[in-house]
Amino acid sequence: MSETKPGGAARMIRPIIILVILLGGSVAIWRATHKPEAYSGGDVRTTGIVESDHVRLGFHISGRIQEVLVEEGQKVVQGQSIASLESEDQEVAVKAARAALESARAAVTQSVAAHAKAVQDLVRARELMRSQATTQQ
Repeated sequence: MSETKPGGAARMIRPIIILVILLGGSVAIWRATHKPEAYSGGDVRTTGIVESDHVRLGFHISGRIQEVLVEEGQKVVQGQSIASLESEDQEVAVKAARAALESARAAVTQSVAAHAKAVQDLVRARELMRSQATTQQ
């Protein structure tokens, strides 16, 4: 006699149905939490007030802020100076650059003098060789 287990087909269908329900629920939860941006156009122009407590400023050189030239809420335009930096660091850098320039000028003068002496020594050595007052070595 062939014995068939009662509910054999139902036993196979139940895990599949549970799996489909879990998968559908997971997809629904994921879609609810991951919504795409709705706007994909260009620039938006509107009116209103923008307030900020912390602003990152960028300068071409490093240093400490000496003076803030604008006040909170004041309108600024592109390229407008909004702060000035202390100039002590730049003054020190300029003095160091001037000292390096003077050192380089002194080195050039010394090199020119050394070249002139070498040329003079060569002329003297050639004169001594022509008069056979010295050997070639």
